[in-house]
Amino acid sequence: MGSEIIKNTGAESRQDMLLFDPDKVHLVTDPSHPLYDERVHLPIDEAMVASIIDEGVIEPIVFQFDGRPQAGGRVLVADGRQRVTNCREANRRLRKAGKEPRRIPGVPYRGKDAEGLGIMLNEIRTQDTPLVRANKAQRYLAHGHGEDEAARKFGVSIPT
Repeated sequence: MGSEIIKNTGAESRQDMLLFDPDKVHLVTDPSHPLYDERVHLPIDEAMVASIIDEGVIEPIVFQFDGRPQAGGRVLVADGRQRVTNCREANRRLRKAGKEPRRIPGVPYRGKDAEGLGIMLNEIRTQDTPLVRANKAQRYLAHGHGEDEAARKFGVSIPT
């Protein structure tokens, strides 16, 4: 696929993307570390776990290397803590059911720890309005999906 995908899509270049076992990446829990984020302690999100079981992790995490991996260095998650936490839970359930566990895509961040802090502070994402979510659900249903699937995808109950 290589350069063929660049030619076919009109992309200008490509970037490395790696796949990780979520149990082998490190979530920073030390409040004094520059990559610490208190959201690392949030509970499991059942809707996200169900989505990961169904679709896998779509959006890659951003990570930094803490030293050389050959010398015992770790892959530190700079962005995507909830994806990691919930993928770990999804994999626990998948393994229990005798199914293949999911991997997490990741892209390296090559800046310094302090610069990586800016990744975590990116709170500029726009949430869909209820009307936009309802329209998306309606289109999803119109394409032959059931209400139970739609509810799982949107993280809501069927009556909602």
